[in-house]
Amino acid sequence: KLQIELKTTTAAMAETARMNELEMALRQAKEAEVAAKAEALRIVAESAAAAAAVRKQQLEIEAAKATETLKVLRDEQTTTKTAMAETTMAEGIRINELEIALRMAKEAEVA
Repeated sequence: KLQIELKTTTAAMAETARMNELEMALRQAKEAEVAAKAEALRIVAESAAAAAAVRKQQLEIEAAKATETLKVLRDEQTTTKTAMAETTMAEGIRINELEIALRMAKEAEVA
C-alpha cells in the first residue's frame, strides 16, 4: 500500500511539475505575443509618422507655390489697375484737348 501511495504521489508531483512548466511556457508565449504586437504597433506608428512628415512637406511645397501664384496675380492686378488709371487719365486729357479745340473752332467761326 505504501508503494502504491509513493507511486501515486510521485506521479502527482510529476504532473504538477509538468503543469507548472506548461503554465510558465504559456506565460512566456503570452509575453512574446504582447511584445510582438507592441513592436508591430511601434512599426505602424513610425510608418504613419513618416508618411505624415512626407505629406506635411508636400503641403508646405503646395502652399509655397500657391503663395507665389497669389503674388504674381496681385502684381498683375496692380499693373492692370495702373494701366487702366493711366488710360483713363489719357482719355480725360484728350477729351479736354478736344473740348478746347472745339471751343477755339467755335470762337474762330464766330470771329
